[in-house]
Amino acid sequence: MFETRVDVGGTFDGRTLAGYVSQMFVAATIPFAWALVTRDEVGMWGIGFFLGTAVHKVFPRAARTGRWVWALPMFMWLVFFIGDLIHFSFAHVVTEFFFGTGEDGWGAILATLPTCSCILYSAAMALAAAHLRRKDTPHRAHGVRHSSEHLDSPL
Repeated sequence: MFETRVDVGGTFDGRTLAGYVSQMFVAATIPFAWALVTRDEVGMWGIGFFLGTAVHKVFPRAARTGRWVWALPMFMWLVFFIGDLIHFSFAHVVTEFFFGTGEDGWGAILATLPTCSCILYSAAMALAAAHLRRKDTPHRAHGVRHSSEHLDSPL
């Protein structure tokens, strides 16, 4: 009649850490290699989103850690950006990290583009997981109470 489901998602084990590290590696290196080979930095971002969607299709449980792949690269990007601000002008740092080419483009190539790819990878994982969760949740009309709901309600 009633079904009890226990979510142990808050536990930590080595597989979670390994999954996080491997997803971060995939989300940053494959698009980075694509950008180096094709010289298409903008396409690198789309690959990050595509990878997140593809990995979620193959490994649906990877979304638990995959949606957090953006956190460490974003922290490292902030460290590099602020570190450069200490030594150079704001205009120079913004140019280096967002619009740089040649020698001035290392910030964009090594920090900004992989970070953006990881952010889009995480966004794809979060969207795919939310879509899957929404698909699995039964839709209820507003204001309609089901027979088992009155037991938990104070009304």
